[in-house]
Amino acid sequence: MPKLMNPLLFVGGSAITVALLALSFAPAEITFLAWVALVPVLVVLGLRPGRLGLLILWLAGMAFGIIGFLWLRHVTWLGTVLLASYLSIYFLLFCVSVRWLSFKKGVPLALAAPLAWTALEYLRGTVITGFPWLFLAHSQYEVLPVIQIADLTGAAGVTFWIVAVNGILADVMCGLLRLSPAVKRPRVVAAGAGVALVTIAALAYGWHRLNTLVVREGPRIAVVQANIPQDVKNRLSDDDISDMFFAHVRLTEMAQAASPPPDLVIWPETMAPPYVLDDWNNRPDNEWLNILTRLQRRSDLVVSASACPDIDARKVHNSAFFLPRGGRGGTRRFDKMHLVPFGEYVPLRWLIGWIVGSMVPYQEDLHPGDRHVLFHIKGWRFAPTICFEDGFPDLVADFGRGEEKMDFIVNVTNEGWFRDGTELDQHLAIAVFRAVECRAGFVRAANTGISTFISPTGRIVSKLIVDSKAAGPTDREVAGVLHGVAMTTDTRSPYMTVGELFGTLCAGAWVFCMIMPAVGGIRTWRRRGRGR
Repeated sequence: MPKLMNPLLFVGGSAITVALLALSFAPAEITFLAWVALVPVLVVLGLRPGRLGLLILWLAGMAFGIIGFLWLRHVTWLGTVLLASYLSIYFLLFCVSVRWLSFKKGVPLALAAPLAWTALEYLRGTVITGFPWLFLAHSQYEVLPVIQIADLTGAAGVTFWIVAVNGILADVMCGLLRLSPAVKRPRVVAAGAGVALVTIAALAYGWHRLNTLVVREGPRIAVVQANIPQDVKNRLSDDDISDMFFAHVRLTEMAQAASPPPDLVIWPETMAPPYVLDDWNNRPDNEWLNILTRLQRRSDLVVSASACPDIDARKVHNSAFFLPRGGRGGTRRFDKMHLVPFGEYVPLRWLIGWIVGSMVPYQEDLHPGDRHVLFHIKGWRFAPTICFEDGFPDLVADFGRGEEKMDFIVNVTNEGWFRDGTELDQHLAIAVFRAVECRAGFVRAANTGISTFISPTGRIVSKLIVDSKAAGPTDREVAGVLHGVAMTTDTRSPYMTVGELFGTLCAGAWVFCMIMPAVGGIRTWRRRGRGR
């Protein structure tokens, strides 16, 4: 084989994998491609990559990251490249560890690949505050029989299954091409039988859950989506605050005029005037507060605003407020717990603040909340999550792990930052998994879309679609009101007890497999040193 052939094969295999992965997610959402997307790169790992091959693999991870996070360009091109670079590190680690496990140690790709990919997704979702985005499982959010196992294993189990199928297909191809002499045929046969059994069991469980889970209706809810452009939010003059507030008031009045009227009206993230609901601002001449009190006469409200409960401490939170029907009494507040780094605060601001301070939206860091708070309506209890918080599965599940049951989840978010990009679709896919994991209905109130009602089975019951003159019927960058019913179930999912146990076990096993050879090498080196 000519010397140039290996690099060409690495480029071809990596490029095909990147293309198939990209097509698995929005906007194409050709979901079945995820089940074969990794096969090309797994096969070419059977060749000796060398330094050039490793560079090609790193660039492949970079390319997938740029495609997947292209929506971030509306905020920062530099951030897009940096985030893609971060993702590419995990892709390269996946390739290196799989090559070592399979082509050096003889572990079938059907086991080595899902173990490595699942472990690295778990680590990416937890280390350095975590970035649980664009997981392979999320590509299947509309394939309901496939994702039901998430109430056992979380999204990690779905990812493991998908990559295992990729792995066994790659094992077969490597056997035909004689690229993996270290992997013996009996091991491949055993791995294939294991993947087949997992597939049958997972699909059987999925259909069983879909056919037996009893879902019941909760409160009537109206979601207000005013489509406030982000440049208005960034400018936020007094006139902007007034216009934004009254746009939501008008839509709320429209929602409350429905028959029957909603029990609850939800506004998206930070659409109420800053500090309007702080106790120190509770004055008779507070026009905003008086208008909200008037709206409370017909329904409960969830509104979101910046909050500074203690004006002397100067700690500002991104908060959601529950305003009960009938007046100002009984207001509850939830402060966002997981803040967005470089969005709502700057890590190590004392060290790098002078470099990045001008590139972040807030000149002063927001402060995280320190407790989960459930809101109550007519006997139902729901979790108020803000912005990207619903991307963190354990954070959401923790709302329902206390003394009170969580009936459904609400997410208030402002995704005007990303205009009509695929971030809206990716965030919706994540919400579907939270609904399945917790077996709780999910209601999304998004400023620019996609506002949605989701069943505890993960089925998207309804979404706000408006006929736009420019784009026709669309679910993004439009204003309107979405009426629906929050869905709930009395079933407590196993995930609420075990959490991310499956992902943790995969990460632990992968780290063990990577560390032990290094430990063995050190011991061998020491023995050789003593023998001299």
